[in-house]
Amino acid sequence: VARLQRRVWDFTPPDERPKQPGDSSTLPNFGASATVDVGFHFEKQATDKELQFDLHAKVRQGRIRNAALPVELHELAGDVHWNNSQVEIRNVTAQSGSLRLVGDALIRRVRDNTPIRIHFKVITLPLDESLEKRLPPDWQPYYRTVTPQGLIDLSGVLEYDGRGEWSHHGCVLTTHDCSFAHVDFPYRFTRVNGTITQQEDELSLNFTGLAG
Repeated sequence: VARLQRRVWDFTPPDERPKQPGDSSTLPNFGASATVDVGFHFEKQATDKELQFDLHAKVRQGRIRNAALPVELHELAGDVHWNNSQVEIRNVTAQSGSLRLVGDALIRRVRDNTPIRIHFKVITLPLDESLEKRLPPDWQPYYRTVTPQGLIDLSGVLEYDGRGEWSHHGCVLTTHDCSFAHVDFPYRFTRVNGTITQQEDELSLNFTGLAG
């Protein structure tokens, strides 16, 4: 068993690393760096056996720069448990101003891919132009149609199949005194509070607000 502390740990895969389909060592680029305290154990019982390892890491003072996020996140912290079968990331927190991110993730190590499951919650996310620019291209016209303003919370589950495809489910969007105006209806709705809940392939909307 050994322990070490490293000043900065960069989780971004090097650009020169080959990324072949089916390579279980290939992980998505999260754009994260942090200071990490590490404790680990290695064991190999025979020359023809796989090296067994167990690693625990405490992440702190980190940051995330990712094109999918509207802002750079600071104060990244969390716990990582990594062994031969999986990487478990617990109690992740990060923030940028009033915006906060919390979550957990499980990355399984299998023979031909690295499936990922992420539980997340984004708190007090501002609805502004920077968010619009990071939405999927086919979502942006709908965003501009209603010109939303205000703060929202967003929670749900993201899953990665290990072969390049992401999916999401169980998402809940909560608005906090938001406002919007549809391009075909010139009166702006204000003090909009409520939720949009994803239920399989359908969305359930429940809102209250003022018009005019």
